Amino acid sequence: MKNIRKTKITANKNLEISSTMAWKAITATSLLVIVLILFFNLKPGLMTTPTGALSVIDVAGDDFKVTTPQEISEKSTSIAIHQAEIEIAQMKEKNFSITLAEDALVEAKREWAKSNFANVSALTQFISYLNKEKTDFADKLVLIEEERRQAEEEGVTVDKVRENLLLAQDSSAKDQIQEARDYLKLARDSLDVAKIEQERVQLMGRFKKNFFIRNWWEILLGIAVVGVLFVPVLKKYRVSMLSWKISSLQIELKKIDGQIRQLQTDYFVDRKIPLSTYKLNVVRLEERMAELKHTLPVLEEQKQRLKDAKNIFSFKSREKKMNVDDSLNKSKKGLKKR
Repeated sequence: MKNIRKTKITANKNLEISSTMAWKAITATSLLVIVLILFFNLKPGLMTTPTGALSVIDVAGDDFKVTTPQEISEKSTSIAIHQAEIEIAQMKEKNFSITLAEDALVEAKREWAKSNFANVSALTQFISYLNKEKTDFADKLVLIEEERRQAEEEGVTVDKVRENLLLAQDSSAKDQIQEARDYLKLARDSLDVAKIEQERVQLMGRFKKNFFIRNWWEILLGIAVVGVLFVPVLKKYRVSMLSWKISSLQIELKKIDGQIRQLQTDYFVDRKIPLSTYKLNVVRLEERMAELKHTLPVLEEQKQRLKDAKNIFSFKSREKKMNVDDSLNKSKKGLKKR
């Protein structure tokens, strides 16, 4: 009897210990799940738009602002969706790219079915934004193209202008609104520089030796005037090139940041990828991010020096010392080898 009683006491103690350990394990697991949920929902940048981190609207430019209508209801958003369909049809008639707009429309209808009417309003506003931006871009493109054609007929070298216009059209076709604007601005600046350079060359070609001797002061005055006009435009063009380069690197930095966050979601939350794949990709992206963070301040300083420089030619000697382009090329080559 004593042995039986001891066995029962031992069994009861083991049961109590097992219950306590199980309760502690459940509590620890619950706390871990709560921490992960808070981390991936409250971390800055993961939910930066009305429609969530993976919404079509996330690719909108910084100038796109969502306005809150006086009424957001099932009826008003249904009308907004219908108007968005009309705008997409208008874009299609003008031969604009409508891939991004159609994706936004599909998402808007999905959000409407869930009664997320605020998200529907934001997405339909984004479609209107795309229509307006693409129309403005097309109008400006026609004007610059006409000026380029006229300049080419007058003997102006417009190869750089043509190249930037093609890049602008390609970016617009891919719904890269900001990049299309940048290339269009570069085309305009290139055309201005090419025209002034052509005028300078033609002016110099008209002068002969005897004419120079008879009218030397008029010639020098004309050269001075052309120089005064040419230097500011050239400076503006170089500033535009640096601004475009900085903007491109900033966009790449944002994309890398988004890719890292997506990898974190795939590994920690969805468990879609193994640890080795996660580490390999994160290390590669973080190395590129570090290179960009090192390069961007250098480019910003170079741009500011160019703006502050009174003589653009004296700036060129300082620019050679910085050698930013070589460092960028080396970084890209290193990444390709990896």
